[in-house]
This record gives sequence, structure tokens and C-alpha cells, in this order.
Amino acid sequence: MKLKDILKEDYSTMRLQSNIDQKWSDSDDMKNDLRQWVEASMQSGGYDLLDDIVSALEVEVRLYKIYRKKMQR
Repeated sequence: MKLKDILKEDYSTMRLQSNIDQKWSDSDDMKNDLRQWVEASMQSGGYDLLDDIVSALEVEVRLYKIYRKKMQR
């Protein structure tokens, strides 16, 4: 299943730096890209940058859980 089929989002209204609709055919592609980006960021910016990334992702995950809960109602 393609990521765009899951999200059903209109990418034309977003301000993305890249076109994820074309780059990510499924969630595995997205996870692999994210994992590689985090590893490269850690290698270049060290553990402090990794901590910042993890903290930011934790905030986003909490927000997505709230969003998901609202959508299930």
C-alpha cells in the first residue's frame, strides 16, 4: 500500500522540502529514509543532536496519538 493511499493527503497544499509522494512508495521506504537520516545526523552532529531529534520526534508522536484518537471517534 502506498503512503499516499494511507494518508489521503493533498500534497499540493503542503510546504514540503521534498516530494514524499514520489520518493516513498510505502511506510518501509519512509522508515528506512528516516533511519538513515537520523544516523547521518548523529554522525555529523553527535549525541547532542541525536537527543534533540529524539525529543522532537517524541513530541510529534504524542501529537499524532492525540490526532489518531480524535479521528477514531
